[in-house]
Amino acid sequence: MPVDRLLRAYSDLIPNIDLSLFLVCLAVAAAILLPIGVLYYGHTLAEFGGLSGLELEKLPKIKGSELARASDCCICLSSVEQDDSARSLPGCGHSFHLDCIDAWLVRWPVCQLCRFDLKPEPVPHWSNDS
Repeated sequence: MPVDRLLRAYSDLIPNIDLSLFLVCLAVAAAILLPIGVLYYGHTLAEFGGLSGLELEKLPKIKGSELARASDCCICLSSVEQDDSARSLPGCGHSFHLDCIDAWLVRWPVCQLCRFDLKPEPVPHWSNDS
């Protein structure tokens, strides 16, 4: 039979065809799912963005000399020197260069090291309307 002979001749290519089909399906799934994920996370980042300028100003500013121990800024990987402006985050106490952490916090309202949430929770509004 010509079909049997054809299958025997190309039997070593069949696993490669299966792999190729799998990779094509994977690429199609990624092409569909990635934009959906970007749209979803883009929406949540816009809704729950970083800190405002007013919220940043409420966070304590310090000098490098006020740190309890020598510290490295994990954002820029440089040491916080004695005369550098720094910020020590309330709640977790991690310290960073002022410019480094402010640039981070306007995008994400969490500590860069431990992910402690710095965004103030909205105060619920209770009404007496029944």
